[in-house]
Amino acid sequence: MGDFNYTISDDKRKGGKRGSTSETNHLKDLMFKFGAIDLGYSGSKFTWAKGKWGNAAIKRRLDRGIANISWRLTFPKATISHLGAIKPDHTPILLDTNPDEEFAHMPFRFEAAWLRDKA
Repeated sequence: MGDFNYTISDDKRKGGKRGSTSETNHLKDLMFKFGAIDLGYSGSKFTWAKGKWGNAAIKRRLDRGIANISWRLTFPKATISHLGAIKPDHTPILLDTNPDEEFAHMPFRFEAAWLRDKA
C-alpha cells in the first residue's frame, strides 16, 4: 500500500500528458509478477494533484493498495478509503482489514398522523 507514482490506466488520470503505449509501466509489471490485484477504494477518485484545483489541475490516482490472492483471502473484508486532503497535493489513504458491519442510519422523520393518535 502506498504511493506508486504510476497509474494503471488512463482513466485514473485527469489533465496533463497521457502516457505512451511504449512507456514501461512498472506498477503493472510488479502486479503481474506477484499476481497482485488492486484492492479498490471508496472516496475521491484521485489521490494526488498538481497545479490549480478544479478543472485546470493535473490529477492522478497514484496511491493504492495492492495484494496477492493469498492476502485477499486472509482479509476478505479489507477496504481502502481515500480520506480528505491534508496538503494541497496529497490525499491520505486508510487500509481497514476488519471493517465493522455497516449500519445504515435512518434519518428521523416526523409523521403528522402521530398528532391524531390519542394513545
